[in-house]
Amino acid sequence: MSAKTESKWSQILASASNARIDNARVAESLFIDRSARPAASLPASIATRKQVRNWMRRNADDNESLLAENAVAALNLPQSWLDDSTHWLWDEALAVAESIEA
Repeated sequence: MSAKTESKWSQILASASNARIDNARVAESLFIDRSARPAASLPASIATRKQVRNWMRRNADDNESLLAENAVAALNLPQSWLDDSTHWLWDEALAVAESIEA
C-alpha cells in the first residue's frame, strides 16, 4: 500500500469516526435537562476601593468612623467591614479624614 493510499484511508476513517462521535453528541444533547437556572445573586457590593475613596473625598468628614459608616450605608457595602479594624475601608477613611485636618 502506498503512502498516498494509506493517507486517503486514514482520512476516510477519521471523518467516519468524527461523524459517529458528532452524532452521539447530538443524540446525547437531546436528553439534557434544560430547566430554568436559578437567578444569579449580585455581589453584596460592586464598589471598588477606588470608588469608595472617591466617594469619601466627595463627602469628606474629619471623623473617620462617621465617614466609614456613611460610605458603607451609601455604597451598600457589607456591614462586616465596619467590624474589621484591619479592613482597607478604615485606611481610606483615615487618609481622607487626615487630609481634611491638614
